[in-house]
Amino acid sequence: DYEIVGFDLDPSIIKKAKMKYPDLKDNFYVDDFLNPDTVQHYDALITINDSLNYILNQEDLEKFVDSSIKFSDELFLDSHHPHRLLEFEEGYLEEGSSDDFDYSYQITRDNDFLIHVINFLDGNYDSVFQWIFDPEILIKLYEKRGYKVDVYTDFIHKGILKQGEKVMYHVYKEAV
Repeated sequence: DYEIVGFDLDPSIIKKAKMKYPDLKDNFYVDDFLNPDTVQHYDALITINDSLNYILNQEDLEKFVDSSIKFSDELFLDSHHPHRLLEFEEGYLEEGSSDDFDYSYQITRDNDFLIHVINFLDGNYDSVFQWIFDPEILIKLYEKRGYKVDVYTDFIHKGILKQGEKVMYHVYKEAV
């Protein structure tokens, strides 16, 4: 048997999760992973979908590591592969429409950052920054705290290959 708990900084994301999974609505809450209000220990922690790339500097990445190990001794994480910086060096542009709106989506690179801009072509737009860090930074932060880290490229290739989209990290404390 297991319990699922989720939190996010953005209240609108929590509202969507509660609507999508009404049976779990009491298990979703707003909180800051870098400075959580509540810490409970779980069997595993899963932080995926590029969440780590929204951390924009090494100091905050270290805060994340210190926070995450309070939640669990076994973690599953992912981040963009550094090759993504080369992939978007020339930029990316997509234009299209959905049933509800027309859009223009652009990704540009600025040093170690990807900048995503979506223009809804109605005067509204949104942008986000993602720091594409060297995976060794994260690995060393966990190892310094006594954790083992297994890494995979694109979820299936052991180690960090020269090219890829994702780096998956399995972080764990070895049984004593």
